[in-house]
Amino acid sequence: MTTVPVSLHALLTEPFAPTPPVAWRRDRWQEWAERMGDGFAVVDGLGDTLDRAEVAAVVDDELARGRTVAAFVAAAAWVHGDAGDAAYRAATVLAGTRRPTRADDRVVGALHDAAEVARHDGPVAAHRTVLARRLHGLAGPALTAWLHFVSARRDPYGPHAAPVLDAPVRRRLATHAGLAVRDDRTLDYTRYVERLATWGRPFGRTPVQVEAAVRALGDLH
Repeated sequence: MTTVPVSLHALLTEPFAPTPPVAWRRDRWQEWAERMGDGFAVVDGLGDTLDRAEVAAVVDDELARGRTVAAFVAAAAWVHGDAGDAAYRAATVLAGTRRPTRADDRVVGALHDAAEVARHDGPVAAHRTVLARRLHGLAGPALTAWLHFVSARRDPYGPHAAPVLDAPVRRRLATHAGLAVRDDRTLDYTRYVERLATWGRPFGRTPVQVEAAVRALGDLH
């Protein structure tokens, strides 16, 4: 369905509303920071709730300082929210194993490369590049959140920012648009990005602004 779903159309005709801040459990992340070391840091600039624009600024600042791991931690904290295993999941991605003790240089290098590709060649190319490396856990929501924040360059709702594809968005797309997409396949991510662009164009909305509207569909009954 390339036609804008009726429920989404209603939201896109209203003034744009940013995604509400996300709750998270700072103490859990701090525990894993103490275990992991090697840059797995909970940045002081992160508030008690995670505002998308604030996280985008933190990610941009940490990348500029050469702190790829800390930047990824901020992005992962936003996408995983207050899930009890959120910090553990990020640690397994960075370590490349289910028993994380430290960040793996190969993974950190892949994250850095993905940021460069996303900024210069777009998120789809970056998504494909990362999946080709077959690194443990670096797929799905964590990957698309990373591509989102590194491409945002401090403006998460701008036209250059890549949209996030996670479980809440996938559920809403299936329910309201009959669109089934997986978050671990570049072909599906490509379809998703293109569909958001198509839906947003008549309303002057960027892909991430449409993604935010899709998230808001969860509040509709």
